[in-house]
Formats: sequence, C-alpha cells, structure tokens
Amino acid sequence: MGKYYNPKPVRDMLRRAATRRIDIAGIWNSEGNYLGHGIENGMFNALWPRFPCYALPAMSFLPSSSSNDATYDQQIGPNWGSGGVESYMVQAGDGGTLYTLAYPQRSSAPATVRDCFDVTALSGTWGSQFPLYLSATAAGRWVAYNYNNYSVRANPINIANELTLAVWTSQFSAGGGSFTAVLRDSDTSPNIISLGSISCAGTDGVVTRTQGTAAADSARSAWGGVQFFANSFANAVFASWWRLAETTKTAGFALTPLYSKSSMSAFDMYTGIIGLPASSWYHIFDVLTNYQGSDLSQHMCLFDINEGANQAGEASVAPGAPQPGDADHPDNLVWYMQQIVTHIEGLWELSGRPLSGLAFNLRSTHPINDDTAEAEQVTYRTALRAIDFAAYPRVTVMDMAEISSRAEMVAAGDYQDATHLTYSGYLRTERKAWSGLLSGTSRIDRTGRAVRARR
Repeated sequence: MGKYYNPKPVRDMLRRAATRRIDIAGIWNSEGNYLGHGIENGMFNALWPRFPCYALPAMSFLPSSSSNDATYDQQIGPNWGSGGVESYMVQAGDGGTLYTLAYPQRSSAPATVRDCFDVTALSGTWGSQFPLYLSATAAGRWVAYNYNNYSVRANPINIANELTLAVWTSQFSAGGGSFTAVLRDSDTSPNIISLGSISCAGTDGVVTRTQGTAAADSARSAWGGVQFFANSFANAVFASWWRLAETTKTAGFALTPLYSKSSMSAFDMYTGIIGLPASSWYHIFDVLTNYQGSDLSQHMCLFDINEGANQAGEASVAPGAPQPGDADHPDNLVWYMQQIVTHIEGLWELSGRPLSGLAFNLRSTHPINDDTAEAEQVTYRTALRAIDFAAYPRVTVMDMAEISSRAEMVAAGDYQDATHLTYSGYLRTERKAWSGLLSGTSRIDRTGRAVRARR
C-alpha cells in the first residue's frame, strides 16, 4: 500500500520551508480544532521539529456572531493547547454601542470592501462572519487576544527577536484613527512591549495594511498575549486580520486554520468556499502570504483539506456533482475536493500568483472506530487514491488508514470517541503521517527543482 499518492507536490512544498518562508492553510471539519487539540495542533507539532515557525497564523478580527453585547468573549483563533481555548477575543464597550458587531453595521460599508471582508461562508469553530466595527466613540477601549502557553510547544515564535505586526483595516469616511498594539509578557503584572501605533487612516473604502515593529530584546522570554487598544477614531473603521512574525527569520512555515467547523461535510466545505466572494479570497491570499515579500511570483501556500466523516451522512448534492441521486457517494466527495482545488487555483492565478506556488494535500479521515462508518470511509479513501494526478498535478493524497491502522490506534489509546481523537492521538497520528511523507526519496535543490536523492 502506498500511504502517499503523488507525494511530490506536498513534500517539495514543505521542504522549501528549510530555506524560505511558506504558509499552510487548513480546511477541515471539526477535527481541525477539536477541543483545542485537533489536526492543527498535531500537524504543527509534526512539522515544528523539522522546520522553524516564522509567524503566528492569520488571526481574524472578525467575530462569528452578530451579537452586540456590552462584553463579548468569542473564540476566533487557532487552538494550540492541550485542551481548552488558547486564543480568544474580548471586546469591551458601553451597552454594545462602542464595538458594534451587528450585521447592519457591516452593510454600511462600500460594496467592494463588504465583499473583501465577507467570510460568512467560512463561519464556524474558527471562521468568522462579521468585520469588527469600531465607531467614533471607541477611544480608550480595547480588543485583547490572549495566548496561553502549553508545554508541548511553549511559544510558537521567539519574542526575544525583532517582531513585525501587520494589521488590515478599512475606514469608511475621512478621518480614520489608530490602534496601539502591545505584547504582554505575562498575564500577571505584565511588561508592556509596544508594537507601535497602527494607523487606520487611508482612502475611504480601501483595505489598508499597516505594520508595526518591536526591536529585539533578549530579556523577553515568554508572553501572555497581544492586545490592541483603540486610540481615537474620527469615523467608522472596520478591521479584518492581523499577523505577527519574527522579522529576521527568513525561513520556516506558518499554519493557519482557515476553516474548521463542526459537522461540516465535503458538500458544506465546497458550498462555503465556492460561495465566498473572489475579493475575499484575494484578501485572504494577501494575508496568508504577507511575509513572503512583494513579488507575487514567489508566493507559496499549501492547503491541507480533510473530510470524510461527515460526508457519510450528507443528504444534499451540489449541481454538477457526478452522482446526483446518491448524496454520500464516494464520487461526490472526490468531486467536491477537486472543485475546491480548481477554485482556489483559479483565484490564486487571477490574483497574480503562479500555480507553481500552490500544493494541496487531500485526505479522508483516519480510521473510524465503528465498523459501519469505517466501511464507508474505506470507499472514500479508495476513491481519493484514484484521482487522475495528471489532471491535478499539484495534489497529493494522504491515506490516513494506511499510515495508522485502526488496530494500531486502538492499541495506542488514540480515540476520544468513534471519530475524534485524544490530544495524544492527534499528536501521534499527525507526527507519523508527516514524518513518513517527509522521509521520502526526493529532495529540493537550490533552484526548486525536484531531484532524486542519492542512494
């Protein structure tokens, strides 16, 4: 059994992280961020010993609720810990009037920017729906993003080094305003490390990226969070994403959980991704590749797509699917994944980036600890392995059942329930999967060509 089918695209992409920056985006069902220890945590810890992490994921300002409560606590970031929520947002205001999350506020923005910030289709465990709206009265209030440290990884980036923060905003009438961005080195009696003032001024209705920096300081050894304080806003401002990177770390990877939603099938993923406005994808590409330089021809991104468990119970069929009378047919799962690949490829190319900068890892879930459910997963994995790689040359298929068998997983105590894994289960299976892929016999030379390793 092969385990990895057409492994070269993904293997070569990952190996480039040894000499340059690359970004990885996850499109997953609930397994991606399951209880704070899903695929994202396991995948990161599988790659981190081999390649440095150069940046935090793309973090969203966009809340996933239309609530406009006075205080609002919403998980919006990736879960890296051994349990619970590792990143979260708290928005403070007066009776919901300072930080307004209500949908009508979003609709007051120019249509081009509404489309750019419209990620409704990606809403879920991590994805978001509504741009953060800051009114003219928001001065002095704050938006806090906190990260807890866990022993498996400690800090994902070294905050003793020089740091670069990027924030994307758009104002909707003349005046603008600014954030003060700070890094906290602890949650108790913190030292406040300034990341600079992030200006929201600019052309009305145009998305603007502003960057701030913090000089290297060997005294910094740990951190308790990143916070943004609203300084003053003459008029309405919307915010979308932010990122933090080690300025001088020129190689490595960053892993962003772009989509991880409970109970979502391949049909749901396809519907959401196809339904996202093109300008939203262009904005996402800009954010994902922000630290890869201004030359679009050099941008690279790996998309890891995992689904199968929920497709088995799917009752809906998208127009054009090859088996319209059998919603959960394996051919439909393959078609949805292929359509996602083709859609992202087309928009990536329209954004000015070459297809050579893309790779896709497709996988149905690991073995399910239930005879009936696993029998259907076998048909999905078989169908994925049969993809015509000549037609999809940037696709790798990873067969998780050939990498870790059900008997092996039971013996290792990997299962949390029939479908989801424990913290150690995701760590073990992801480490085994990515270690096996990267131990293959091709390597990348300095020109980026794949060449055979010497025997």
